[in-house]
Amino acid sequence: MMGSNHGKIEKVVYGEDEETQFMNLHYPTNSPSSPPPYPVVIILHGGYWKNKYGVENSGIGGLAPFFASHGAIAVEIEYRRRDHEGGGLEFQFQLLKSIFIILYLIHLIFNSSF
Repeated sequence: MMGSNHGKIEKVVYGEDEETQFMNLHYPTNSPSSPPPYPVVIILHGGYWKNKYGVENSGIGGLAPFFASHGAIAVEIEYRRRDHEGGGLEFQFQLLKSIFIILYLIHLIFNSSF
């Protein structure tokens, strides 16, 4: 679990490669004043399918803290791109299906724990 001045952030690895298969979950910063369930915002970065662009440097760094500060769980998703082993367009649909299942399970666990 990482911390920042924007609130609580948790890194969740969803695949074999922690460098290219992870999600950063930004929890709501105003959660004590707003009870669950929380809306979930999913953020997929762009980058022209080039390996050099990832969740850290694709120009969307302010989105997750913004949504978390407005009461949502913001999820930044990192994924394998074109030149990564196991990457490319043909694997993206399976990847997204897996991520949505994981997020649904996190939603059930997180919102039932209150």
